[in-house]
Amino acid sequence: MNGFERRTQMKKQHIYEAAAELIASNGFAKVSVQDIADKAGVSPATIYNYFGTKEQLHADMLEFWVNEQIVAYEEILASNRPYPEKVKAIMLMESRNVKAILPEASLPSLPLLPEGSEDRLQSFFVRLADEGQAEGYMDRSLTDVLLLRYFRMYMSELRHISTSGSQAEQEAAVDQLLHLFFYGLMGQTAIKAADSDRG
Repeated sequence: MNGFERRTQMKKQHIYEAAAELIASNGFAKVSVQDIADKAGVSPATIYNYFGTKEQLHADMLEFWVNEQIVAYEEILASNRPYPEKVKAIMLMESRNVKAILPEASLPSLPLLPEGSEDRLQSFFVRLADEGQAEGYMDRSLTDVLLLRYFRMYMSELRHISTSGSQAEQEAAVDQLLHLFFYGLMGQTAIKAADSDRG
């Protein structure tokens, strides 16, 4: 990446950060390109030049943000923490992240996740499950095909949650869904039992 490309990327990042802050505070519909430009310290023409529309800016911003979150998940997975601690940290981060995007995900013109991000999350989940199986925390007979179906069920339910109920109801449903997704019907009991078996 040369100097010009680096400056362009930094300017886009400032725009993403400004847009994310304004949209989180006011909602997508109430934020104008002029508002974002003022906060980012650029002209509206710069935003239109980079993104074309406010909707495309939102899509690119969401992709940038989701990619950053996936990197953070991957850092947790690569850490030396015990597996149960990794699962808990990833679950808490996922809860925070999903709640951050839910308000805008209910708008029909905006996607829950940018194109391609779901594939990266899916790949990450399989690696997380593979490590759990290798360490004896998950059933080793579960195939990658079945794990991917499980992940798709989770994503399908997230989309349903994003289009129904109040924000408080959505956030409560997200917490319950994530607990079920990571710990199953037995809750944390299964992980505690696996720990005692290993001890």
